[in-house]
Amino acid sequence: MAQKKKTDIYEKITNIVIKGLQEKGLNWFKSWTNEYGQEMLPVNHISGKAYRGINVFICYASAMEYGYPTNEWIGYKQAKDMGYKVPKGATEIFYWYTMYFDATKKKWIYFGEYKKLTKGMSAEDKANRFTQRMFPKSQFVWNIAQLTETLDGKSATVEPKWTPQKPMIIEDKNAEIKKAKAVYKNMELKPSLRHGGSRAYYRPSAHHIQMPKLETFKTSEDYYKVLFHEMVHSTGNEQILNRKGVAKFNGFGTETYSREELVAEVGSMMLCSKINLIPSDEYTNSKAYINGWVKYLKNHKKEVMTACAQSQKAVEYILNETK
Repeated sequence: MAQKKKTDIYEKITNIVIKGLQEKGLNWFKSWTNEYGQEMLPVNHISGKAYRGINVFICYASAMEYGYPTNEWIGYKQAKDMGYKVPKGATEIFYWYTMYFDATKKKWIYFGEYKKLTKGMSAEDKANRFTQRMFPKSQFVWNIAQLTETLDGKSATVEPKWTPQKPMIIEDKNAEIKKAKAVYKNMELKPSLRHGGSRAYYRPSAHHIQMPKLETFKTSEDYYKVLFHEMVHSTGNEQILNRKGVAKFNGFGTETYSREELVAEVGSMMLCSKINLIPSDEYTNSKAYINGWVKYLKNHKKEVMTACAQSQKAVEYILNETK
């Protein structure tokens, strides 16, 4: 398997994120919402299956840039099978696929061949002969709003099947803050929470979050953005998602620490978006802070795809959305 192809994909992903950070700061990781404030999580038009990880943000960015009114996307073959011409202007998304190195044949094989070769084989023999690895791959998708012509040249549109239509009901002006409180309250295996001091941190050994008092923050939204950051850290506990940056913490300033910080930053932005919180968060959107992340990502091109996937898992755990 050619190393260059892998590197190119990682570089593509990193460049997309760096461009977004330079243009919008960490707000690039916020979700796309419709006019009613409903989250427009990108989904496949045919299956209704939601896109995950970095693809969520790539589809968000594309939809906002081009003004697509729907959150539904479709692949090339799917569009052709529906009888539509596929226009220029595709959005490139990325996903992981599994391959196995066969020590006997000295080559990488796909799952289908691996399944045939291992039929009736003991677990020990499998482990001795095969090594499993995940590789990144890309494909192109189109927003259904881009499909405007059938294969026989007739004008046509695709009706959305999964796009939210009903307006969100806002209970009162403090509805978002009530929802923010509920995020912590409803988390399974949530860490203890106490207030005092000037620092916010999560202590894995005690499964505890320490927060400055709410009144010390510029806004309530800023307080919950920081709390969500620490809550994402807490999901790395060995009893929950067991992330290396938390469960095997090896000091501030290390690559493992930086990776975990990226997971927490992206995760906190995802949580804020889900309940429509808009923190001022002047520091984390400051030029110096963003430039720091840009520099880190340029030097660690494999981090973005993994970090976004881990952030999504953390958010799903916090919101009890795990399957």
